[in-house]
Amino acid sequence: MKTLSNSIRFLKTRNWISALFFITALLICGEMHGQENAYFRVKYISADNVYLEGGQLDGLNVGDKLVIRNADGIIAELEIVHAAEHSASCRILQKGRNIFAGSTAILVKKADQNKLDEKSADENKKDFEKLLRKDTKIRTKRKNRRQRSKVSGRASFQLYHINDLSDRNLDFWQPTFRVNLRARRLWNKAYSLRIRTRSRYDQRARDFDSGISKNEWRNRVYEISFSYDEPEARFNYRVGRITTNKLTGIGYVDGLQLQHNFSQNVAAGILAGTQPDWRDSSPQTSVQKYGMFGFFQRGDYQSNRIEMTLAAAGEYDHSTISREFVFVRTNYSYRSKFSLYQSAEIDLNRGWRKEKAGQSVTFSNVFVNVRYRFSKRVSAGGSFDNRKNYWTYQQRSLADSLFDDALRLGMRGNLSLRLPAQLMLQINGGMRSQNGGGASTYSYAGSLYKPNFLLRGFSFRVNGSGFSNDFTNGYTGNVTLAKTVRAGHRVNVGYGRYAYTLQSNNLTQTSEWARARVYLLLPARLFFSGQFEYTWGDDLRGRRFNLELGYRF
Repeated sequence: MKTLSNSIRFLKTRNWISALFFITALLICGEMHGQENAYFRVKYISADNVYLEGGQLDGLNVGDKLVIRNADGIIAELEIVHAAEHSASCRILQKGRNIFAGSTAILVKKADQNKLDEKSADENKKDFEKLLRKDTKIRTKRKNRRQRSKVSGRASFQLYHINDLSDRNLDFWQPTFRVNLRARRLWNKAYSLRIRTRSRYDQRARDFDSGISKNEWRNRVYEISFSYDEPEARFNYRVGRITTNKLTGIGYVDGLQLQHNFSQNVAAGILAGTQPDWRDSSPQTSVQKYGMFGFFQRGDYQSNRIEMTLAAAGEYDHSTISREFVFVRTNYSYRSKFSLYQSAEIDLNRGWRKEKAGQSVTFSNVFVNVRYRFSKRVSAGGSFDNRKNYWTYQQRSLADSLFDDALRLGMRGNLSLRLPAQLMLQINGGMRSQNGGGASTYSYAGSLYKPNFLLRGFSFRVNGSGFSNDFTNGYTGNVTLAKTVRAGHRVNVGYGRYAYTLQSNNLTQTSEWARARVYLLLPARLFFSGQFEYTWGDDLRGRRFNLELGYRF
């Protein structure tokens, strides 16, 4: 803590700019000739392949070699056999221990794109053994350590600060403590513990109004749950503050979820508990929630894969209806060619809710996203978003005009292109209309990314976006130069500018910023992230920094 205090005092001295850019330059130059390492998460494991969260747009190609290591050293070597835009499948060349979803794969060798590696299995084995020998010292030091931890995640302390250089006195401090932890296979069984929390303290230099305090705590508990999740078992359960990806439309529940597995492809269950307060996630006992659900899944990601969820839930404020609705979700993929995601919430209105809504059934939230890959270089997609407010017992007294004014309907399209010289271009645009005949908002965005820019390991990215509606129009753009150095350290510097014009008085406001960011993997599973930004212009003139020191489980 003393070191952090000294660091903050140092940043406040007049030499902090020189020191920051000296450290940045030192990191770039000191590792300029080192081997580039990139890290990718294992998301799925089949009998023959390992699937990664990363693909061609992340710098991976067929023939690239990766390794997976744990606390004791390297446990497997992989080779990419297929790479989509944001995913890749690998064959296992060598494996010393089991690989788990969530493990980290490290890129150690890029393939020669003119002639892919065609070495024999014996040569691959020799390469693998060479990597193992390289880790002998590390494995020896850790030989007497306890068995591999089944805990993953991170805990960190963050400090965010705005130093306002204008006369508005907008100085702001925000220390934050975060925990994102998962303990799996407890007692060597399918028991898991999941914790996701955030504790934050806001300290402002002055009061604004009665609704915003000068100093306040803002704590959030996103999930604290204990579960038994074994697909081959007849019954699974989850207890605590629970939520799952398959039941996102149901929301959070403080209570119990029971699931019966009819087979590995079909399951159904029930849930019951109370609804956390949507404003600050604090527990509340006045709103009860009950529901039932069914899952269906079939196929694999190499060919056809479909996942479907159908659920019904009710929320009740004591004995009064707050909300009753049905949630439908579909996720379909055909190899890496085509994907479809759909979710919808259908409100069933009765009693006072029918009087408010004016109908028995309303489609509250409908979202559809499709994507198609025409070739290795071209893919496109589109989405439809019709999200509406829905009446609950807590907001029944809200004026109808305020409730309806927030209704929106939007569509968006996107295109991804892999250009020569490893250039990657992404563009998208969309329209969102307002309920009641108001003017639509049009927006657009694009980015151009170049890996291995000038020197190996450097990357360059240009981003731009804009919008236009009846009240205002504007644009923003930025450029970033980044470098990934040995052992996973990253550093980047960037510049950006934004401007917007108010239609009522034709007033244009502009601002610019310069930013430097560094991410360091430290010994003993520690990591450090630091970002400094200087902003000048019409809206804000000042300095910001965001520091994070954390521990990786």
